[in-house]
Amino acid sequence: MPEDINGATLVTLHNSVDLPSDLSDPNSPKKPADVLGLAVGDQSGYTRVRIYAGPKQIDVLNTSMPPPGGAADGPTLEGLIHYGWLGIVAKPLYLALRFLHGLMGAGAYNWGWAIIAFTAFFNMLMLPTRFYMMKSSLKMMRLQPK
Repeated sequence: MPEDINGATLVTLHNSVDLPSDLSDPNSPKKPADVLGLAVGDQSGYTRVRIYAGPKQIDVLNTSMPPPGGAADGPTLEGLIHYGWLGIVAKPLYLALRFLHGLMGAGAYNWGWAIIAFTAFFNMLMLPTRFYMMKSSLKMMRLQPK
C-alpha cells in the first residue's frame, strides 16, 4: 500500500528474453520466453510502501491504518474480499451470519450453530411459500388426466 495514493504509479512490463532450451546446458539453442512484470512506485522518485499480512476479516480490513498524513476516512482494504459474481446476495448473507455468530459468542464452534440457526430462520421465513407451492402442486395433480 503506497503512502501517498494520489502520487502512486503502476508500471507494467511485457518483454521477451532468449533463454536456453535446456537450462543445464547454457550453449543449447535459445528460445524466447515471455517476461511479465509489475511495479508500484511514487512519481516523485521516493517510494515507501506498507504491506498488509493478516486475516481477511471485514472488521480488521475496515480499520486498517491510513497512511501517515492521510485522511482517517480514506480508502480501506475491504475490497480485498471478493464474494464472487453473486456478491449482492453473498455479502448480506455473510453479514447476517456474522451477526448471529456475534450473538452466540465468539467461539470456534459457534459458527456451526450460527449456520444452523440461520438455516432454521430462513426455512421458517420461506414456509408460507412452500405451503402455497404444495397447494398449487396438489391442484395441478387433480387436473391431470388419469
